[in-house]
Amino acid sequence: MLPTSTGKAGEIIVVIAQNHWESKPGDAIRKVLAQPYAALPQEEPLFDVVNVKKAGFKGILTRHRNILILEIGSSTPESMIMKKDVWANGQIAVTLSAANGSDAAKLILSKSAKLISHFTDAERYRLMKGYSKIKNKKVIDEIEKKLQVRLSIPKDYKIATVAKEFMWIRKETRETSQGILIYGYPYIDKKAFSIENIIHIRDSVTHANVPGSRAGSFMKVVKEYPPVVSEVDFNNNYALEVRGLWDVEGDFMGGPYLSYTMLDVEGQRVFCAEAYVYAPKFNKRNYLRQLEAILLTLKFTEK
Repeated sequence: MLPTSTGKAGEIIVVIAQNHWESKPGDAIRKVLAQPYAALPQEEPLFDVVNVKKAGFKGILTRHRNILILEIGSSTPESMIMKKDVWANGQIAVTLSAANGSDAAKLILSKSAKLISHFTDAERYRLMKGYSKIKNKKVIDEIEKKLQVRLSIPKDYKIATVAKEFMWIRKETRETSQGILIYGYPYIDKKAFSIENIIHIRDSVTHANVPGSRAGSFMKVVKEYPPVVSEVDFNNNYALEVRGLWDVEGDFMGGPYLSYTMLDVEGQRVFCAEAYVYAPKFNKRNYLRQLEAILLTLKFTEK
């Protein structure tokens, strides 16, 4: 029986000798794990990186949710090993080993994509596991009925708008708003997956269905900010991931958004699953990660 892991969302403890933290290995860690998170209105790091000296790595620190350990020594073979639930449940611990500081820095940079993936997947899995215990069955069933997809929606999200081939689900607090937009339209040709078409369709959909607080206002993409576009595997479907900024025409609101555009082969339609954050007084990274974990539960209903 292990204790439950501790630590803040998006935080990584780095166990490393102080001299290496202040030289090439530490620089490489910060370059990889503390690089700016893509497409946020204010710069935030991919992860909050906290240095812990080897002598201080004991007690409650060993129970942290995300741990990176650097083993550097002349007789140490080069490797990267990831283990789960070493000292606590829900924990991931990655150990990087190298003969010296220069080799350690090179290893960190060469394994950067895998390193980021390990911690990103762990953060996402924790969120998805937590949400699976607090599902809003009524909303989930309504989504499946209207749009023929299954999406695991937590209890505190409510349906805001339902239209033809469109649904808007959101969670509102006094100071924040997290929203999900899901919609489909007929697939005609490959132009459907051009970034210009995706943004054009999104603006058309939000203009018609996502009003601001003032009369005549509506959500739209900020064209002055170049979107960050990636091809991804979305639950075994090809998808285009787009990250960018939104604002409201005729109102003073805005924030980051994330969208996945994919092909529903059986339904012969393009399907879009999007999320946005409005949190003017707070950092946005963790709010967006929460929504990403929800979006990634989407699956087309088998007919």
